[in-house]
Amino acid sequence: MKNRKIFIVCLLIVTCIICFCGVKLFYLNKYNTEEFDDAYANFLELYDGREYYAIENKILKDDYLSLLNLKLDNRFGEYILSVDSSDDNYIKYELFDENDKVISMISLLVMDSRYKSFDENDLSAENFVRENNLNNEVEFMDYVFKNKNENISIFSSVKDIKNNYIVKRTLAALGSDKTNKLIILTGKYDGYVVVIENNYSVYIEKDAKMYALSFVRAIDSEKELKNILNTIVIE
Repeated sequence: MKNRKIFIVCLLIVTCIICFCGVKLFYLNKYNTEEFDDAYANFLELYDGREYYAIENKILKDDYLSLLNLKLDNRFGEYILSVDSSDDNYIKYELFDENDKVISMISLLVMDSRYKSFDENDLSAENFVRENNLNNEVEFMDYVFKNKNENISIFSSVKDIKNNYIVKRTLAALGSDKTNKLIILTGKYDGYVVVIENNYSVYIEKDAKMYALSFVRAIDSEKELKNILNTIVIE
């Protein structure tokens, strides 16, 4: 009788272990990050080599270019407003050559912060940001970078498994192997710049919105970009 009780107890323990492992393996498979791992690793490398630039406050008397509720130094007098700029949250100016081919572009998209975006599993990093008392996207990046060595395994909680997927999926979008540099913005505005050759994508976070300003073959150098950043006014 005693041996039978021991057998039953052992069987229950084994069953619980199998169920535990089965549940964890299910979630580890469902929230597998393999497709994001390389791009996420690229992001970590970019962030490790990040530069900083403090935006100054340079007020112009006139000659601003208005992009929705953002304006900046107008160095783009020959650019033409695109017919695609029909959205209240998006505007684009283009420069054409003599064959009416677009050779450069400047655009602005007003959107939610990257960590608020959802994927195919309807997950976002917004709760992760809130639970860790992070105030903006740069703080989110910094927190993830500082905790990059935390490993996910079968012993991790389901919540941590989900968060690992969410974080890697969110930041992998910045880890293109074509990206040359990541510049963190401070000073008048908080945000960051992604540099890909002579293309500059500027992300400024203000009033719970992200202003995604893109310069595609529109400026010649980081020095020119920084001069333009100093003139930005968001109204």
